[in-house]
Amino acid sequence: TDVELVLVPATSHFRRAAMASSTDATRTELPDFSNLDLDEARRLAMSYATENHKLRQQLDTDSKLKSVMSLDGERTKQKKSLDVCFVFDCTSSMRDVIQVAVDKMVAVKESVVAYMGQNATVRFSVVGYRDYQYSEPLMVLPFTEDGKEVVSFLRSMKADDSSAHCGSSDLDLCEDVISGLEAAVDLEWRSTVRVMYLVNDWPPHGTRFHDFTASDCLCNIRYDSWPDDAKQWGATDAVFARMRSLGINFACLKLYGMCERMYATFKALYEDGGCDDDVHTGETITAKELLVLDMGATPMEFVRCVTSSIKRSVSESLSSLSGVGKIKYTLPAVHDFDIEAVDWQQYKSLWPMTLLVRKQYKSWPQHRAKLTRYEVAGLERELRWHSTSRRIYMRPIPFAKGEMRYAFPMYDEANGAKLVGKIYKRDCDHGESVSSVDKDARVQAYAQYFAKEFSMRVPDFALQFVPAEVLQWEGKTAMPEHLQQMLVEPYIPGTYEKYTNNASYVSQDSETAQAFSHFTWHFSGGQMMVTDIQGVHTSVLTDPQIHSVEECKTDFGCGNLGVDGMDSFFMAHSCGGICEELNLQKSPMQMAGQTLVEYDGCSTQSNGSGACSFRERPTSASRSRPSVRSLLCDGPCGSLVVMDGLEMMKHRKKYGGIFCADCLQQVKDTWRSKSCGKRGCNESVQYSVFAIDACHMDPPQFCAQCLEDSGDWEVVSAN
Repeated sequence: TDVELVLVPATSHFRRAAMASSTDATRTELPDFSNLDLDEARRLAMSYATENHKLRQQLDTDSKLKSVMSLDGERTKQKKSLDVCFVFDCTSSMRDVIQVAVDKMVAVKESVVAYMGQNATVRFSVVGYRDYQYSEPLMVLPFTEDGKEVVSFLRSMKADDSSAHCGSSDLDLCEDVISGLEAAVDLEWRSTVRVMYLVNDWPPHGTRFHDFTASDCLCNIRYDSWPDDAKQWGATDAVFARMRSLGINFACLKLYGMCERMYATFKALYEDGGCDDDVHTGETITAKELLVLDMGATPMEFVRCVTSSIKRSVSESLSSLSGVGKIKYTLPAVHDFDIEAVDWQQYKSLWPMTLLVRKQYKSWPQHRAKLTRYEVAGLERELRWHSTSRRIYMRPIPFAKGEMRYAFPMYDEANGAKLVGKIYKRDCDHGESVSSVDKDARVQAYAQYFAKEFSMRVPDFALQFVPAEVLQWEGKTAMPEHLQQMLVEPYIPGTYEKYTNNASYVSQDSETAQAFSHFTWHFSGGQMMVTDIQGVHTSVLTDPQIHSVEECKTDFGCGNLGVDGMDSFFMAHSCGGICEELNLQKSPMQMAGQTLVEYDGCSTQSNGSGACSFRERPTSASRSRPSVRSLLCDGPCGSLVVMDGLEMMKHRKKYGGIFCADCLQQVKDTWRSKSCGKRGCNESVQYSVFAIDACHMDPPQFCAQCLEDSGDWEVVSAN
């Protein structure tokens, strides 16, 4: 036959597989074509050509990934940077604490550097303050990467009262804390992540920070000789305003119980001081949360306290830089609706639709609409679409709303399907030729494709994205203009959970969602990443966002933060067992390791004080594999199907989808078989009329092999 067979060297992935089967990894043994008839020879030749195409795809993906890794390495030096400043009270009562810092500062530095990983820049600074009556009230070490220089400076700070010259009548217990904070904010802060620790045992001067009176004494030493100190007002407010504008994560290391009112005052200024403009970018920055950390009584507890809080600071800083869960620009709301709950149980149906409970949806407006669904056959292939015309009932009052969209109840009576229609609260289109709804449908189609590839490789952690369609009402309708085009999805029963967003937020127990996002980046050669994972049971998902590189031709809408969004995800992502099982390439943006423990929140009292606790992070080995998964039936019923991963794979391969018991019976009852439409092919095409109708697709024309060889693809077909 006139077929050219091109054999390429196997990649490392295929080489390992070949070695495991005791096959020569660099040579493929071809069968003897002389004993085969023409059709069989053609089939085998096309099979080899298909494998060659897959190898070429793998090589292309590897090449793209290497290029992305090289560019990521350059950005890493800038983004994986950390500035840490310690502001110490250097009076005699702090002698033992400073000695602990001297003994363990190198360990803190090494631990933080090890956590940040390759190409990271970590700088430390120290500010020491005393009080007004000291000849040397301030000592400042500018930011440096040399840990030994930090230790040397700490040793030079004398924590005693020998430099006081104003007489014992002016000695008191409160210190000039505000001057120390002023010196700290005046340092050259330039890293992506900025952290400041205040280590003190007595509050600043002024009744704003304590409840002592002028006559209160401890061992004949007054608590505060300057209760009306002017710095407690304007200077303090200015320090915290500048701290917020610089994006500094501020934490107080708690020693004793004498600073509770100071913590409450600082907390109010830091968190409730409003929003400021970043001095570098001019963008609005929302105030962060002030931490009050229990420093502990031992040197190791000091190390533990500092290193474990830095990870939280990294996450917070990345969130503010990348716009957590937000679109690229802020728009005024153009649609405003009241929310009215809907009881979906009213519309529960059986197939065929012989029973409908209280047909309340009959009172809703109903019109004929064109619904368009996108399908993705492969990353290198053009996006395909298919449209159908159906009559849809819709209540023009939403039953739920999120940060960006409203959700309206819909019903497809012909198919007995409960649907959800979504519109944006704000106009995200800006006159663009492709609407935001259309872009969301494309995002969902790509997410579906990635989810199938992911589930095939780790079926025990299978997940799916529900299909999304673009609805356009046909003819004249009573629907207002902003409801003329909507994104329509099947209704998902259950409680929605947010696992990740389109920046650096990751929830607890989100390992599967994180692994999926990492997989999409790896599988696409670093060109795309599916993020903003949310849904039910970590398996039935919806409303994703996709980050893509500039070279990607597909426009994924205003939630696409590009490489900045990818970087933010990786700097908050820690690979677990699923990533290891998939052998995913790590990004240079990822942190190298885990801190000792993770932040677990503050038990803050009403006065704003309280100590934070930390918990050990469970390792991936301690997490059991799920025995079953809950997935949405591909039929119109909208019910959840519970099955294990292996059963799910067999089900999808045999029937072209996942179906509940009732819908599966309909699949079997409407099974059809016909000849492949490709000339010269003797294979048969098998499909279910019910499954085709449920997915609103045309019957397949070609067998699976011919579809793969030609580059065509259908979503529901079984052979």
